[in-house]
Amino acid sequence: MKEKKELKILFIDDDAVERLRFSQTLMLLDVNVDLVMAENGWDAIHQLINLQDLPDIIVHDIHMPEMNGIEFLRKIKDVNKLKHIPKIAFTSSSNSMELKSCQELGVNSILIKPIKPETYIETINLLIQYWSLNSSRP
Repeated sequence: MKEKKELKILFIDDDAVERLRFSQTLMLLDVNVDLVMAENGWDAIHQLINLQDLPDIIVHDIHMPEMNGIEFLRKIKDVNKLKHIPKIAFTSSSNSMELKSCQELGVNSILIKPIKPETYIETINLLIQYWSLNSSRP
């Protein structure tokens, strides 16, 4: 029987409860996931520098201390090995300028908090399908 490929997700949020909730939601999926956590954009950049394998999906909050989600997107926008990675932004803000900035910086999906587990699952499943179709990994 063929083993499922492992999906690597980088999840960035300064809220420990949100990180736990996301992790628990992923357990509901029928997918082999390597979940890497970061608390803000700077922490995420550090994780990306030190990871042996890049993530297949990046899920990030917009409002975080030190480096927020929009600043993070600006930092990785022109990095060739990172700009192709699908990104999901989520926020409790309805600020149209922030949402537009995320879209312009290459975000594939924007979720508005509070996010129901079903919405997480649906969005991650869509990106898993995208990743599975476009992955060049063995």
